[in-house]
Amino acid sequence: RLWNEERAICLEVADTGQGFDPQTERPEGNVSPHNGHLGLVGMRERVQVLGGTFEVQSRAGQGTRVIARLPTESPFGKEVADDQRSPR
Repeated sequence: RLWNEERAICLEVADTGQGFDPQTERPEGNVSPHNGHLGLVGMRERVQVLGGTFEVQSRAGQGTRVIARLPTESPFGKEVADDQRSPR
């Protein structure tokens, strides 16, 4: 799901997979392309470099939801021009 909030573009991706308990399993602490967690770490880093926020909601047996919010204004103070945004 993709939507626009005031001064942010938001993206949500959810699944109904096995999920995990974020309180006991920290993907950031167990980075490896072989355990499937490298993707979350990479996504978080990319979003934060752009000045955004990254949230992971998950429960064991309940699936996972990832929400990224990216500012429409760059972290350097200039607003992102419409022609610089990726096509929809």
